[in-house]
Amino acid sequence: MPYSAITGDGFQSLCQTLVNYGGRFGRFDVRKAMPDRSTIARHVPEIVEATKADVRQKLSKAEYIALTSDGWTDDFHKISYVTVTATVLGNATVRSLVTFTALVVV
Repeated sequence: MPYSAITGDGFQSLCQTLVNYGGRFGRFDVRKAMPDRSTIARHVPEIVEATKADVRQKLSKAEYIALTSDGWTDDFHKISYVTVTATVLGNATVRSLVTFTALVVV
């Protein structure tokens, strides 16, 4: 992850949430605050569907779309991937959306 990630809205929102939680409750055991992995797993399908719908909606309203692809390999596991990203231009905004990531089988 690039160092610039710390200036992103998502990371800063996470940090603010953690600071607010600590300020409100003081010292706490993070293991008790984190949801169980089975809870997260139950919500993944609905998050995936909501994200797909959001991407479809943004693509349908775009004035222009540029598609790019990128491939990379996880050197440790020796697994290769390819991703297709759509850069969407519309309403004087530019947004990049990952539209597809797949395992490359050789």
